[in-house]
Amino acid sequence: MLIVDQRFHKRLRRIMRRHRLLAMGYTMKLNSDNLLVAHPRHLSPKFPWRAMASVLIVGLVFKAFLIAALGDATYLSRLGGLSQGHALERAGAWVMQPEPVSQMVANVMRMMGV
Repeated sequence: MLIVDQRFHKRLRRIMRRHRLLAMGYTMKLNSDNLLVAHPRHLSPKFPWRAMASVLIVGLVFKAFLIAALGDATYLSRLGGLSQGHALERAGAWVMQPEPVSQMVANVMRMMGV
């Protein structure tokens, strides 16, 4: 009686696990005896490339806006003051260093009248 009960609960756990997996998505595959069988779709976590690209573009445009609005000399002097601070401020100064792309975008913004 005990062995039958253990086998029943083991089978029940297996069925419930498969049900949870199928609830997250499934694909239908044709079996060797021509039956359609549902197989769970294995979802792997995907890296949010679009969100990362959006954050980088917004950061670049923000940096270019600051360079265009403050001017090169003022921007670099404020960046120099930031690089003398504690670790977080130094990291921010390193990120906010003007690079060629942000310089070009800032020049375009200046031409547009920002």
